[in-house]
Amino acid sequence: MTKLTPLTLLAFIPALLTGCTGTEDQSSTVRYVALAGSGTQATLSAADLGTTTTVGNVPVAGAVDLRSYNNGQSLAVLYADHMEQRSASLGSPNTALFPNPAGFSPCYTRLITSVAHDRLAALSDCGQGSTQDIVVWRAEGTLAFRVSLPPPTPTTPSQTHYAVQGDILWAVHPATATGNSELLRAVRNADNTVTISTPVQLPNVYDLTFYHNQLYAATDQGVQTLNDKGELGAVTGQPMLANRADRLYSDDRLLAAWRNSGSAEPLYIWNGSKALSAGNISGLNDLTFAPDGTFATVQGGTLINYDSVSGFERGVWNPQTLRYLSGTGRAVTWLVP
Repeated sequence: MTKLTPLTLLAFIPALLTGCTGTEDQSSTVRYVALAGSGTQATLSAADLGTTTTVGNVPVAGAVDLRSYNNGQSLAVLYADHMEQRSASLGSPNTALFPNPAGFSPCYTRLITSVAHDRLAALSDCGQGSTQDIVVWRAEGTLAFRVSLPPPTPTTPSQTHYAVQGDILWAVHPATATGNSELLRAVRNADNTVTISTPVQLPNVYDLTFYHNQLYAATDQGVQTLNDKGELGAVTGQPMLANRADRLYSDDRLLAAWRNSGSAEPLYIWNGSKALSAGNISGLNDLTFAPDGTFATVQGGTLINYDSVSGFERGVWNPQTLRYLSGTGRAVTWLVP
């Protein structure tokens, strides 16, 4: 088998993003970048796999979240009132892209990307019971649409979970103060209007993510499929995924599920064929899958990466500390330097 060079692999990254299964050859360079600290102390820190190269700390006062896009060539850094683009070197901030909707004063708290990396979606919550909004941008930096979520507004932004695929947005939040969840679906129409479905009540859902073009929900019954009618379905043949899950992460190659119980819990990784535990984790702030088969987590103030290739082949996940952060890690993503 011909060994691909890093430059050759770079050309294949778009295909890797949609076609990998957790057993791909690790030959490309990946840069993991983490957001740590908060307020005026927020910083970006990065480390390259397979080298001693580290980047940072780059001050980003007021940053609240980050995600990569453009096949890992660009970084989106979210602030309470705007979003900026940065290069893979973490420099060259550009605020001309990702405009806010006209007349809208946001209080952004969280950022996600679509599995295809062609949409970015930010949740806005200004507190005190105000309406939550989700703003969706295309990867080229233009505004796609904005949707205002119907009441009831959760007491904290962390109770709202959402996923985006193209110009369709799914969101869940608590239906009442006593339990259960409410699912809604928003679709951007050809005339730029947005149609919101009638909310559907369903059992508690703690997170949402897409995997292999299927929407999955984290529930008391584990990882379950979820359709736009609010119907949950079991994932058969995967007993590890039947345990309660609170957090889901995916990039359409691998899916991770973890329970946030306050104690050490298994981090389950699923490659579409089998689910295995990568070890017990007591605090998981964020996780990201890179196209070379590795994935990284921020646990407390530490950036740690794992090897899913040897994990699925030999049960050896090789957790390695890439670097210690300047504060508590809040988010992590991957880039191609």
